[in-house]
Amino acid sequence: MSDKLDMQNTSFFPRTKVFERVKTFIDLVHREMRSLSRMMRFRVFCVLLVFLSVGGYLLSSQYAANLAQLSPTFGMTVPRYLLGSIDATFYLVLQVGTMYMVFDAHYRLQRDRVAEVLHSKPVSNLGFLLVRVIGTTTLIWLLVASNVVGLYLLGLFSFYTEVGYFQPFQFHSMFNLVVVDIYVVVLFWSAYVSFLSSLLSSRIVVVLISLATFLVNYLTLVNSPYFLLAVISPFSNDTLFVSEVLPNFSKVSTIGIRLATLFATGALVVGAAMIWPRNDQNSSSLKLSLITGFVVISIALWGWTFTHHVNSYDQVYRWRESHQTIEYSQKLDLNEISGNITINPGRQLMINLALSFKVQELNHNKLVFSLNPGMNVVKISLNDAESLFTFENGILEVLLPETGIGLESLTLKIEAHGRPDPRFAYIDSSVELFRSSNVPLSAVKLFGKDGSVFTPQYVALMPGVAWYPVTGVMVEKSIEKIIPTDFFNVDLVVEIIHEHWSLVGTGQTNKIRQTQNSYRVYSTNPVAQIGVFAAEFQTIPLNVVGSETEVYLHTLRESGQEMSDESIATLQKSVKLWLREITNNGLTLPRSTINLVEIPSRLRTVGGGWRMGARNTLPGVVLFKEFGLPSLSLDSVSRKLPNDLVVTKEQMLINFLNHYIRNGLGTDNLWLDTPDLFFAHVTAATGSYAEELDQIIRNIIGSLGNTPFESFNIYSTIHVAPLTEINRNVIRSTPVYSRLSIDHIGHRQTFLYIKALEIEYGSRMAVWDLAEKHGFLYNSTILGHQQELELFLFKTREIAKAILETNDKQAVVGWIKAIRELSLGRSYTYEEVIKLAKQHKVTAEPFLTQWITDRGLPGFMARFTEISQIKENSNGTQRFQSTIDVHNATPLSGLITLRYRNAPTYGVVSSVASYTPVTPIVVPAFETKSINLIANYPIEAVIINPHLSLNRTNIYLLKQYKHTQGQASLDPKPFLLSSKWIPVESGIVIDDLDSDFSFSQPRNSFALNHVKQIGPMKWVFGFQQQLDYDSALPTIDTIGTQQVHRDSWYRVSSLRAFGRFRRTFVALDRFTPQHKVSIRAEIPTSGTWMLQYHLPSTASNLFDNKSNTIQLNINSKEVHIGKQVSLDSMTRGWNQIGSFKLSSGRVKVEITGTSANTPIIVDAIQWSPVLLPKNAVD
Repeated sequence: MSDKLDMQNTSFFPRTKVFERVKTFIDLVHREMRSLSRMMRFRVFCVLLVFLSVGGYLLSSQYAANLAQLSPTFGMTVPRYLLGSIDATFYLVLQVGTMYMVFDAHYRLQRDRVAEVLHSKPVSNLGFLLVRVIGTTTLIWLLVASNVVGLYLLGLFSFYTEVGYFQPFQFHSMFNLVVVDIYVVVLFWSAYVSFLSSLLSSRIVVVLISLATFLVNYLTLVNSPYFLLAVISPFSNDTLFVSEVLPNFSKVSTIGIRLATLFATGALVVGAAMIWPRNDQNSSSLKLSLITGFVVISIALWGWTFTHHVNSYDQVYRWRESHQTIEYSQKLDLNEISGNITINPGRQLMINLALSFKVQELNHNKLVFSLNPGMNVVKISLNDAESLFTFENGILEVLLPETGIGLESLTLKIEAHGRPDPRFAYIDSSVELFRSSNVPLSAVKLFGKDGSVFTPQYVALMPGVAWYPVTGVMVEKSIEKIIPTDFFNVDLVVEIIHEHWSLVGTGQTNKIRQTQNSYRVYSTNPVAQIGVFAAEFQTIPLNVVGSETEVYLHTLRESGQEMSDESIATLQKSVKLWLREITNNGLTLPRSTINLVEIPSRLRTVGGGWRMGARNTLPGVVLFKEFGLPSLSLDSVSRKLPNDLVVTKEQMLINFLNHYIRNGLGTDNLWLDTPDLFFAHVTAATGSYAEELDQIIRNIIGSLGNTPFESFNIYSTIHVAPLTEINRNVIRSTPVYSRLSIDHIGHRQTFLYIKALEIEYGSRMAVWDLAEKHGFLYNSTILGHQQELELFLFKTREIAKAILETNDKQAVVGWIKAIRELSLGRSYTYEEVIKLAKQHKVTAEPFLTQWITDRGLPGFMARFTEISQIKENSNGTQRFQSTIDVHNATPLSGLITLRYRNAPTYGVVSSVASYTPVTPIVVPAFETKSINLIANYPIEAVIINPHLSLNRTNIYLLKQYKHTQGQASLDPKPFLLSSKWIPVESGIVIDDLDSDFSFSQPRNSFALNHVKQIGPMKWVFGFQQQLDYDSALPTIDTIGTQQVHRDSWYRVSSLRAFGRFRRTFVALDRFTPQHKVSIRAEIPTSGTWMLQYHLPSTASNLFDNKSNTIQLNINSKEVHIGKQVSLDSMTRGWNQIGSFKLSSGRVKVEITGTSANTPIIVDAIQWSPVLLPKNAVD
């Protein structure tokens, strides 16, 4: 309140007329605002808020200028969409700032002697508190609004002057924030702190309680799943998917919550007036009645809104339960879907369809279909005879007549109308995207929310929402396939009420000229699903040879931005290149039409079931999101190109666009489902190993191009989704293309770090562990859905790689073409795949046999046997022969490929280009192959790639050539021979990967060593990803920025460690008494045994010159010996510890530290009879 309060103006509360009261009230609010604005604390708050607002906007602008030009995913982080993802920390800052302005208001009244004036004047407590609360709120609101509007105007200026760096906010999201959200929530917290200051005399207590409340509120927000944000978040944009195609104001639920907040604010203000220790002679009973009324209305509004909102999500569970529990048994073969569809956007979808099918299996007198619950079924008939039916929870049951109908050929006709409910799609999802607090909000925004869109601006009828009758139920008892296996013909006539709209559907789409706005949607080849998209599209033909390709862009974009001619020309050439990568290998498209369709960001692009595969392609249709390709400014990229390019500017832009598309995360990658266009949309496997075969062929087709192919893994994308939020480290790790060159395009620099993380996540150590222990699993109780899916994707990818590595590419393409031609429009079987592989001379063993049917992995041991000089060739050139032995020590056959140095230099180098590849070799189970490599120089370095095996990584072999007299007369040996070499260990060796090697440590030591990063902290510091585990221990072979806790054992891969198939050791940074390693061994005979300890490197290298001593306790039936060993005295390799008399049986070696907080490493130990050589293990 003003220091010089004019109390003549305050007497309006009990006496003056309404108009004068309002006028005086506004004047007092103005005085309060002016008084607060002069305070130093307000200026500090202004500086902080402006810094955060402008800082976030500038970082987002850097995303627009850099990352958004490199990946479509980062298009949603640019300033235009920024208000749709405001961090909850901004809300916390507003809360603290509000408290800072209000918490000592009563103290200031006493200090400024305003309280004495109030006691002498007839001013009501309620009136005075209203002035304080509204004045404070209005001042803060004006500050926030001026920040937002100022940045918006800056963006407008940049947009219209074509400066290009800044962007205006999307208008609807700005309106929601400024008008609907900020004022109400600041008003509430201002009233809350005023209530506390009236109730409590201590300012410190007021601050502490306020801060505790804010913190609880903040933690609730950041840890809540997506579906609760609509009723607890202060920002309505959190759940609206800020969009230019479908701009939205706040939803009804948000308005209900805001009204409930206003009534709660009224209750707090009246309550504060009531408990204020000053008698204003107003009726306490009236105040109590107001409080009661406000509280009741607030609770009623909030409770109704909350219940209505949560029930809308609970409905999915009720649908799922109904589909899981229905009893039926049928197998229908759908032949054709035909009929008429009328689309009245936003109002009604009318379908009049005929489904022709035959019944292959039926154990009930009913047919079961799934249909969206938003539809109302008017009439059902079977073979033109009206039939009885029931329709509830999306299950359509059609009763069969008792007699007079044959099951060989049936036609079901259905008339229905309604608005498809988008929640009905993918109700069997294994990941609760919207209800799980483990799924970050950034991931939800990547995947979309609605299974369909049916609004006045856009219509997207995805097949997953069952807008037409689908055979069976939405939650099948069997495995959910990424592509359905029932293929049928389509012939539909679709009429759109809006005259200026266009339509595109699966298969072929042609406009019917005789009618106003009708289209024929039909299939030239059978399809397994139908999708329809309609809006006011701008159609751009791309004129790609061999394919009728068109791009459908929504014309009613709020920004008015359109693709330039240069962008269209570049996209055309990029699509040609994309198709050519596969078609050049001989695999042609089964359909002549491909349509690229822009979709709103809220349309869901991931499916359901345990796979939750990508849903961004349909037969003949590729979907791309509004914040990606349409917002890419190739003109600005073009302006940055230098004039002295090695290649043409046109080629540079094509390369740039190709990398831009492939850098999209998850379903933002336009070419993610390219293999489906060539194969899965026209045929699919059935029967044994159907899922595996589909995915293997999918991986093979995707790998035919020059770009590495990776199937969509929803868990990988969820893992990296937080990295899409604003962070300066992501920007810094990406090159700014001030000068683009051909060296940049196509190399690691354009392959974003975040994209690499997404791909590498599916090959982390924990997934290798699964592959070692399990075969293919799905819908089992052994592993969780994530482990099952990651194991499935990992093994099928490695099998596809092995098939391509072993066979001629043209033979593989011919094999796939034969499968497609044989099963076009129907499904194929495992037996047919194996038979066709033999016909096309494609090696399928062991990749499509043991690797699919058996559990476990092959494992290899290798040695560099010798290097010898052999007879000269016919030209008189000297030759050398290097012999490598490779033994497969497991019951599964495996694949190896070799590379050897192409220059006579000893040692291993990292450059792949300096090595010559060798023909792939299949090593059968428990066999040894001797490989003879011949060159005109001694081959002294060989790298063996063991592919899918227990080795996991390359095997490096080195041997230095020593000239021996008489070797030049030796005849060369055949390239591949069988060998009798079997590696044998001398003594008993226990490695850190063996089952007899165990460890102990304090509970929960595996936690990451970092503090949860919140708000602007995420702008500055790197993101911490989850731990990766290698055989139950964390590994520092990271899949993201992470730090293992110092109190945790962790596993390290090292070429200098001991290992049979792969080399690792276990380490600990800080020893405590709870840490211990136990190594057990079985001593076969009594006698004297030598104990040796393997050290992968010298102690000075491992511990930064720290002095380190370990304690070894050796325990058996008769022996209990403790011995301290200094690691400083050890050398790299095997080190003798001592000789011990042991009886036959179990002996245990326990290894601990001798002093706290010192590091320890443990690799392997060896027990050897003293009669054997001391260093018996190679």
